[in-house]
Amino acid sequence: MHLLLGHLLDTAAVGELVWDRYLAPVIRERLDAVSDGQGRALFALVCGLHDVGKATPAFQMKDDGLAARVRAAGFDWKSVSPQQGRRWHHARAGAVILRGYLPQVGWSRQACNWVWPLVAGHHGRIPGRDRLVNPGVAHGVGLWPQAQQAFVDRVAADLGVDLPGLGEARTPSRGDQLTLSGLIIMADWIASDHTHFGGLSDPTKVSMAAARDRARKAWEELGLRGGWRRPNLVPVDQHDLVRHRFGKAARAAQSAAVELARDMPGAGLLILEAPMGEGKTEAAFAAAGGTGREGRRGRRLCRNADAGDQRPDVQSSACLARRGRRRGADRSAARPGAFQSRMGGPAQSDQLRRGARRPRRLRHDR
Repeated sequence: MHLLLGHLLDTAAVGELVWDRYLAPVIRERLDAVSDGQGRALFALVCGLHDVGKATPAFQMKDDGLAARVRAAGFDWKSVSPQQGRRWHHARAGAVILRGYLPQVGWSRQACNWVWPLVAGHHGRIPGRDRLVNPGVAHGVGLWPQAQQAFVDRVAADLGVDLPGLGEARTPSRGDQLTLSGLIIMADWIASDHTHFGGLSDPTKVSMAAARDRARKAWEELGLRGGWRRPNLVPVDQHDLVRHRFGKAARAAQSAAVELARDMPGAGLLILEAPMGEGKTEAAFAAAGGTGREGRRGRRLCRNADAGDQRPDVQSSACLARRGRRRGADRSAARPGAFQSRMGGPAQSDQLRRGARRPRRLRHDR
């Protein structure tokens, strides 16, 4: 069992490392540009809030034994059937929480409209607004909304983030939103690894400092090599990117693929067709390295030897290892300490806004 607050802080801490050690400079610059230099804080915050929808009866009722702890803290779901619980997924619930609460603390509609899909889509499918109808008791009534808001406040406070101060963030391009979505999923998967993020059931052991320590150790043990930071990019004077990456001269098809990727005016799809053994995978990695060096928007290069072999080799995000307060009238009395996060064992949406238009004892496991 892992406390929900622990998992949220773990993921926020991993998000900070993704920003510092992995994210391409151009993506950092773009997120900074839409948030007045607060890109790191904004990214870590959204990583930390990705599973806030687990602070609902629909999720907390999944395990009878652990649910007893939540009930003992004063929360209940007497009228929620198991079927209702199964229908209300925590990713959609998280979007509903953010859409309802962030405007209350000063967020603009524009900022809310591009941030909530990142939470709603962190399992790979971004729902439309029509899927975000609050089901009532399965989402939580009574003390539940206050506890949900307390999780948002607590994550922001532990990160040292000025929550209202991020409320005027402008809309990134659609491509950048999709990149952020993939990176949030990456942070969640790393922080959900049972090996490196063991369950914490004691609220006194949950803190941002502890989460950062766990994240740092996990990052090092996983051997993540630094991602798209400038020191890792292909040198500008290196013309044969295949030779640079793999130690052998590029074949004609590989050179053509790298050149075509370099000359593409914007994000797009490049399909390389060649017989088996011609180095399509190597060409894909070389092309990705070249576009990363130049700070270009993402491309996807697919290797295609025949009609049955159309697997993408270059992806926009990495998938590494997966794991998935009591609240009174006074907000200070609401402690997210009863909610659990772990219980043991891609379609785009129109809600990806167009850039031109624009607490402790909840369980975490999926």
